Amino acid sequence: MRLVHLAALVSVVVAAACREHPTAARQVSPDCTVEGPTVSPSSASVHTGDTLRAQVRYTPCPAGPVLAFRWRSSDTAVAVVDSSGLIAARSAGQATVIASEEVNPQVEGALVLQVLAR
Repeated sequence: MRLVHLAALVSVVVAAACREHPTAARQVSPDCTVEGPTVSPSSASVHTGDTLRAQVRYTPCPAGPVLAFRWRSSDTAVAVVDSSGLIAARSAGQATVIASEEVNPQVEGALVLQVLAR
């Protein structure tokens, strides 16, 4: 497999803020809500046989908990992702790669992955 080092490491950025947000959010303390996450980039293209390293990043609230995320693919025939965020492109098509917070799974970010045939 060819390892594709895209500068576009899929980074999930969870902004810690103490304000309302229209997307999914999690109250982690009375004075702080973790918002998001968002995934950057929101899309990527690779070829079959390629891999892409995804990383979860977030900024915790002061003295807030460390958040853990689980990875999954909407179509494992097209792409799979392991628990460390390594995505492997299996066949041509499109899949959504999702990072969900373990404690509050509706708090998630997604990357649309287009896999092209060689």
